Amino acid sequence: MTGDSEPPRPPGLAEDDAAERARLYARHRGALDGHPRTAPRTDGTVWLIRIGVVTVVLAVLGLRWWAAHPVPRRVDRRPIDVASDPVQDAVAGAKPIFWKHQSDHVTIYPLASYRIAARVVGTSRYRFGWQGSLVPWDVALVWGRVADPDVLALVHFLQSDRWVHYMYSATLPVDADYLVTHISNNHWIPATENVRRAIAHLSTGDRVDAQGYLVHAEHDGGGDWTSSLVRNDTGDGSCELMYVRSLRVGASVYE
Repeated sequence: MTGDSEPPRPPGLAEDDAAERARLYARHRGALDGHPRTAPRTDGTVWLIRIGVVTVVLAVLGLRWWAAHPVPRRVDRRPIDVASDPVQDAVAGAKPIFWKHQSDHVTIYPLASYRIAARVVGTSRYRFGWQGSLVPWDVALVWGRVADPDVLALVHFLQSDRWVHYMYSATLPVDADYLVTHISNNHWIPATENVRRAIAHLSTGDRVDAQGYLVHAEHDGGGDWTSSLVRNDTGDGSCELMYVRSLRVGASVYE
């Protein structure tokens, strides 16, 4: 035994000192950092929070989807006959329809009942003025032989400024007179918000069956708009201004 050796330390003394220092440091560390110490969340709590956040996000997205999409009121699986001409009948004693949106007030006078089964060849969105509020979408339609794929392949359509323009090949299997009487740019006034949504979701190629009235509209602040009542006119005033009460797209009926 040499004189430089230290007496043996009692077993467990070093470990006890380290544990005590760690306990005291943990006790006061929150005060030294300037933040109170809180117990960590358990894994279960974290997952509940995450699930709650995801549920809220999905609910908001679902509500936004529902608010923008139409809801079919019923289903009609009968084929839409786009080969037939539109059906127009006189109306007697039809009451005016009073329409309003914000500061715009429009009185709509039915001129004739109207039903058209056709194929969509284009849609055009309008937003400004009382006309843009009343008729947010124009829908270009074709029917009869013009709705056949072999004819449509030879015709190019363009919508602008409430008109539908078209160009066609010299090899078109129908004559120009037939073509002009089976193409129509339609100013559609949706009777309900559901119909409005359905119009907004139309795509080129859709088969549609629209029912309602051809109308004359008068804005309370001045200005009016009148539908054509024939299919063989061209130029200014030749479009159909239609109050759409029911719209079938494929098998889905929107009202």
